[in-house]
Amino acid sequence: EQVSVSFPPRSYDLLGSILVDAIDSEGPGERARDSVVRAAARTGRELGKTASKSKGSGVDRALRVLTENGFEPYLTGDRVALRNCPFHDLAQRSRELVCGINQSFATGLLEGLKTADLEAVLDPTPGECCVKLQPRTN
Repeated sequence: EQVSVSFPPRSYDLLGSILVDAIDSEGPGERARDSVVRAAARTGRELGKTASKSKGSGVDRALRVLTENGFEPYLTGDRVALRNCPFHDLAQRSRELVCGINQSFATGLLEGLKTADLEAVLDPTPGECCVKLQPRTN
């Protein structure tokens, strides 16, 4: 049995799962980055669909899934900010890629929850995850 503890929380198992899915589903001639972003959205959607069966509003469900995966979400006005990037060490090496994975994961999560009034946007804040959930602008 393996035991792992980190503070702040890291979720490299989630990222590993996304990467394996991306490799397994990569299409002929598809860029690896595109496959990974697609896999992140699919993973978020699946978690959102599962969470949609639980009690609470769409925002409550999103907060629960994000918490379970190490993002440390919190409400700030009408937005949800994420205190933690669960893939922080890798984001230091490739911020654009990891932030894209996080945004795609969050977008997929909202789709799976059928929470059409929110969108995942890139809005980097020092010391936090680069993604925020905010009311849809269109």
